[in-house]
Amino acid sequence: LGVVLYPDAIAALARSDKIGDRCLAAGLVAARQRGAQDGGDREMLFLYRQSWLELRDGLLANCPG
Repeated sequence: LGVVLYPDAIAALARSDKIGDRCLAAGLVAARQRGAQDGGDREMLFLYRQSWLELRDGLLANCPG
């Protein structure tokens, strides 16, 4: 059980007018750069549930609401 994210979706968030979307995109890019990718497909970012929850909680603490 986990979350699958694709680069084009992350890029769309990064271009959003909403600061929350841009903050989420930055967190996802940082996760990818840290090697948080749990899946084997290099075209997507797969995070197991626990990894996603940790990322989400970090975003909630660091992104403006």
